[in-house]
Amino acid sequence: MKTHLFSNNNPLAFIQRIRSHLACFIKKSVIYISKLHTNQVEITAPKKSLIKIRFKKSQRNRVIIDENFQGHLTLNFSGNNNHVYIGKNVSLDHSSINITQNNSRLIIEDNVTIGRENKISLNDVAASPMIKIGRDCMLSSNVSLRTFDSHPIYDLNDQLLNSGKGDLVLQPHCWIGQDTKILKGVTIGKGSVIGTGSIVTKSLPSHTIAAGIPAKIIKQGEFYWAREHSPLSQQQGKTLSFE
Repeated sequence: MKTHLFSNNNPLAFIQRIRSHLACFIKKSVIYISKLHTNQVEITAPKKSLIKIRFKKSQRNRVIIDENFQGHLTLNFSGNNNHVYIGKNVSLDHSSINITQNNSRLIIEDNVTIGRENKISLNDVAASPMIKIGRDCMLSSNVSLRTFDSHPIYDLNDQLLNSGKGDLVLQPHCWIGQDTKILKGVTIGKGSVIGTGSIVTKSLPSHTIAAGIPAKIIKQGEFYWAREHSPLSQQQGKTLSFE
């Protein structure tokens, strides 16, 4: 597999360079990068994709997209020294990632599927929490993952009251229903299912079905879910849930 490195020191594969904007074609994929400067992007053998990466007054960020990425992705940076890793065989459908904080990590592991109009936001002004989506997770459309409340709240001594509460983690093989919001500091255990329209404010254990506002546990125990109703898919789902 050929890896394409995009940096100001290695303009490999650029077919167009207009001021600080870069564009290239890799097979059937279109990649657009704005204001690269000291940032770095590595992309390996994508499938048919449209990838837009915008660096707004940001420095020393690094993006790695592993092989067989597919979909439409918009990635916006306005923070510094952030790392984004997207694993193999990941699919994102018209989704956006917005990073305004510094020194953070976003990890999307192999075989993750993310539906339309999803938003992943790392925007804690006081800390650097990580978002991690474990392998073979499946997120439906209009799902939101966020590490902060978007606006700071202070007491009368000017102390920040709503700083981040730690990393946001989806462990492997979680299924997140449509229109769900997962908030700061939440960990969802492996093999879990979150119902449509839920707001998850607290961590949930593995092998859990939860739903509601806020999300509450409906079922917990010996079950697994599969992407399709087939023996192969069932075996894969069972293995991923209990390995």
